[in-house]
Amino acid sequence: MIGSCGQRQSCRSFRRVAVVSITPHVLGLCLLLATLAALAWPMYSNLPARHASAVRLRRKGSRRLEGDCMSKRKRGADKASARVPRTDVVDRVEEQAAALDIRRKQRIATVEALRGDRRTPLRVIEVAAQSAAVADEAFNQAVDRHSLKDRIACREGCAWCCYSQVRASVPEVLRIAEYLRTALSQDDLAATCQRLAALDEKTRGMSNLQRAEAALPCALLVNDRCSVYSVRPIACRKYHSADASVCERSFKETTNSLSIPMFYSVFERVTHVQDGLLAGLSEAGLKADLHELTTALRIALETPDAPERWLRGEKVFPTCLARGFSDAR
Repeated sequence: MIGSCGQRQSCRSFRRVAVVSITPHVLGLCLLLATLAALAWPMYSNLPARHASAVRLRRKGSRRLEGDCMSKRKRGADKASARVPRTDVVDRVEEQAAALDIRRKQRIATVEALRGDRRTPLRVIEVAAQSAAVADEAFNQAVDRHSLKDRIACREGCAWCCYSQVRASVPEVLRIAEYLRTALSQDDLAATCQRLAALDEKTRGMSNLQRAEAALPCALLVNDRCSVYSVRPIACRKYHSADASVCERSFKETTNSLSIPMFYSVFERVTHVQDGLLAGLSEAGLKADLHELTTALRIALETPDAPERWLRGEKVFPTCLARGFSDAR
């Protein structure tokens, strides 16, 4: 009994001593935490409000930026509207629609003409004749629609543009070759072939600029007249000018880059005839490339079976590239 009572008293004394000894540490720790909390409270107590304020500022800035962009776009649209009358915009849209319709019709006509057993050299020449007729019709329609007849300066004997590089499709080249064989005498045909060979040797591989600077006339130009005018390619049919004096200056002043004044509607419509012809050839499974006229016509006249070989898929004519020509294989 006595022993057990003594043990209980000693245990109570120990707990009191332990509590007394630990209490200062706990109090110190609590005091430290309270101090840190007091220091941190101003920082974190206003965090939600600051976050909300930042969000509001970002939203306000975004709206302001968006408003500025919208204002700039609106101002740009207003300026564009001020520069381009509405009638001109509508006219441009109508011209593009008409040009695309011309391209579609020419593509379909080309495919139908070369379908199945119709794929013969004679049929290819007929395709070229049909596309040339469509190009002339498109040219005249644009001229009549915009009353440009008296504003186009091109006249017979004006040959400033006949010193440039001309690109033509194979059907057009074969049509010109057939015309030369049937329309010219043997002596005239031989003289034409000689001019083509001489010009080809000088200009093959030249770029458009180099050809213009060389100032060499087309081999088909005789006394400032085109000797194949009725069967000339679409590239020549669409070329025109509103000021012949500019064409003359461009020819004589090769160091100056002069822009020939043309009418957009005329050029656009006839160009789409050529595009439709090439698209139809491609859809019919034939090579739809443009070729430099001098080189391709020389090959067509010197190679009797060129049409048949081309129809079989052989690469008879060199393809006209940006700055030259690839070799025919």
